[in-house]
Amino acid sequence: MKTLQRILSRPKYFFVSIVSAIVVVVIATWLPNFGLIASVLGNSTLGLFQKVSLLLSLVGSFQTNFTLISQVITIITAVLVGVQMSLFIYLLRQRMEVQKSVGMSFAGILSSMLGIGCA
Repeated sequence: MKTLQRILSRPKYFFVSIVSAIVVVVIATWLPNFGLIASVLGNSTLGLFQKVSLLLSLVGSFQTNFTLISQVITIITAVLVGVQMSLFIYLLRQRMEVQKSVGMSFAGILSSMLGIGCA
């Protein structure tokens, strides 16, 4: 739990968590209207502003298309996905740092072997 607090106290990981949660909620509100979205985005007579306006207005359907229980479950799921994304990115960065340090030490060992062989 302390690791989670330490990671989410960093602004960049907290931002990743919030953005991921918002994306999950938006996708969840768009999925029931997928047919409408596909037909509107494929329509060449509508302008870009009208298409974006429709997509943004469909986000408001979160209150009308979902019951209270499904709203709570969707929000909890979105928050957990956001936290998971932050932890995953933190893990990847930690592993990349370890790989870099291992790579540098391997390069040091290789260069020292070449130096000894030349003597």
